Amino acid sequence: MRRLTVTVFLVALPALLLLVGGAGPKAPARDEAKAPAARAPANTTAALLAKLYKRAKFAEVPKNEKTTLRDVLAKLSKDHAVSLEINERTLGAADDAGGTASRGPIVARSAIPARETTLARRLQQVLDRLPVPATFAVRSDHVEITTKAALSAQALLDQNLTPLAPSGPAPGGGLGGLGGGGVELLQELPMPLVNVLAERRPLEEVVSELADQVDFNLTIDPRLGEKARTSVTARLLNAPLDSALLVLTEMADLRAVRLDNLFYITTPEKSAKLLAEWRKSQPAAKRSIPGSIAIDDGGPGGT
Repeated sequence: MRRLTVTVFLVALPALLLLVGGAGPKAPARDEAKAPAARAPANTTAALLAKLYKRAKFAEVPKNEKTTLRDVLAKLSKDHAVSLEINERTLGAADDAGGTASRGPIVARSAIPARETTLARRLQQVLDRLPVPATFAVRSDHVEITTKAALSAQALLDQNLTPLAPSGPAPGGGLGGLGGGGVELLQELPMPLVNVLAERRPLEEVVSELADQVDFNLTIDPRLGEKARTSVTARLLNAPLDSALLVLTEMADLRAVRLDNLFYITTPEKSAKLLAEWRKSQPAAKRSIPGSIAIDDGGPGGT
């Protein structure tokens, strides 16, 4: 009988403790909501590039002696949710009129016609109206309006003209495609700047994206097969087109050879052979388009 009493007491003890001392320390809830993670900025670089290179319809900017660059940029910024910031230091330094490039009339002589294009190209069309050579640079979360000279100093390693030997290799043995024909040429290489974010994306897809940004022809050798679909990863902002192609194609063990206004992407062996043949075919005199004059490539985004 004594044994039974002890057993009943021990069984009832946990319940008694709950009644006297409460439920005890509260166990952490398994499904307890975690603190929300900090949100990424809405205007990330990827979102910024998507807005810059998306085609859209742009209304005419009518002729008006009072409309300034600031007015036009303010409307573009509002319509496309993109931050456009004027670098007054570079534009002011380049303006002989006392730094009034951003405040002077921009459509006093003629309107900017309506057009379906990308924001990048429309922006360059507007900037081409300034009295100083202006362009834009893509920053991590905004677009900076600056001069072509200032951006070139940042983006291009060597701004000097390079003499090209008539029979020697292209400078650096790289993307070549100039010189030859028994005369020494001194040429400037206008090169647009490009922007791309790629995270394990097929090379051919990235090249196609670059082709939409520039007025160069970018062609991939159709015989490359799977090589052209090699995954590449890069973050390139305000990068010269030739340098960007050099880096991207190297990731796939390929090469981009420049021939006039086109780049051809193929194997290293074929690119060397193609460039050699192209040089042999060059005439002694400098070529030009009939009736043409010097053409400015328009900088990033073209015209």
